[in-house]
Order: sequence, then C-alpha cells, then structure tokens
Amino acid sequence: MVLAIRLDMGMIETIAAPAITFLSGIAMQHWGYSVTSVALGLCIVAAAIPAVTMRELVTLPKPDGWEDHIRKSGLTKF
Repeated sequence: MVLAIRLDMGMIETIAAPAITFLSGIAMQHWGYSVTSVALGLCIVAAAIPAVTMRELVTLPKPDGWEDHIRKSGLTKF
C-alpha cells in the first residue's frame, strides 16, 4: 500500500512540475510577476502544511532514539 502511494506521488510530481512551470510562465505574462509570485508562494505554503502537521514526521525521534522507536512501532527492519 505504501509503495502504491509513493508511486502515485511520484507520478503526480512528474506531471505537476512541468505543468506548474508552464502555467507560471503564462500567469507571469498575464498578471505580472508580483501577483504570480504571491500566488505560487501561497501554493507552496498550502502544499507544505500536510508535511509539517503529519504526526509521523513530527513525532520522529532524534537518531539516538531510532532503535527504541523501531522496537515500539513493530518495524522489522532498521
């Protein structure tokens, strides 16, 4: 399941990056650099919110606590 999600995210990123670049160029010509820059900045913030609030990432311990975290979570490989 995790592999399928990672593959899907890779496809989304592969398609989204060129599309965003293309649309950014059109937007800059149409609305100007300032408006487009603010809009892209807001998109970046919106995309970062799930990563910043993801419980799995926020609760990840420092390297010296990884072994204990692996043991508690039941992972079989380090």
